[in-house]
Amino acid sequence: MSKPAAAATRALDPQFAALQREYGELRREVFEAEQVQRKLTGPRRVECGGYEIVSETFASRSVSGDFFCAARFGSTVMFAVGDIAGKGLAAGMWVSHLVSLIRVHAASALAPAEATAAINEHLLRLQAGVPLTSMFLVRLDTARHQLEYCNAGHPPALLLRRDQAIQLDRGGPVLGAIGNARYQYGRVKLEPRDALLCYSDGLSESVNRSEEEFGAERVVSTAKSATALNCESLVFAVLGAVQDFIGTAPRRDDMSLVVMRRFE
Repeated sequence: MSKPAAAATRALDPQFAALQREYGELRREVFEAEQVQRKLTGPRRVECGGYEIVSETFASRSVSGDFFCAARFGSTVMFAVGDIAGKGLAAGMWVSHLVSLIRVHAASALAPAEATAAINEHLLRLQAGVPLTSMFLVRLDTARHQLEYCNAGHPPALLLRRDQAIQLDRGGPVLGAIGNARYQYGRVKLEPRDALLCYSDGLSESVNRSEEEFGAERVVSTAKSATALNCESLVFAVLGAVQDFIGTAPRRDDMSLVVMRRFE
């Protein structure tokens, strides 16, 4: 190496070292943000009154725009699974705000449709470029085995009962889209061994190398074939089917899945 080239290399060494330090700090900050999000959107597993709820979320980047949160109030459990438009840090930053809103309205004992409408109005009042958000909100009375839900533009959840997969789609538009939006609620009486499967569109819209989508029909057929499994096994049966389908294709969107089951 010539003397001028060697001198230029030595001059660049401090800049390269500074870039390495900045990159390392950025990676640490992203990792910390991911850990905070996991704590905010947990717990991964909930048990209450003969029911179990298990959730899994996989981010396409380090921080997810998908979320799950749950809160217990005596024999009642409220939980939500949702999907904020976008990916990465921007979407992930909104997750903490959505989760706090859901928990506030869950604590106020509002019915799912009323809570969803209140969350929608709050987001619209912010006027801060809030991204559109889909959400499936559930209130489960474990003593009466009664489930009430509201679906705000989210893929319909599936009630798995024996050899059936019943879509739960009553609700209204996505959050943050329409002011004074009206939301309906659905009500289901749960039977022993019934299971509820909720998922984000990142799961059903996963594509393989041939650009073919996994699709809602495959979600239904996979879930129906695995209804005898416990919650955790059912979660990984569906996720495994998605991964087998996409093979080596990259995951393009965040992906979340929640399974609830009555055991008694």
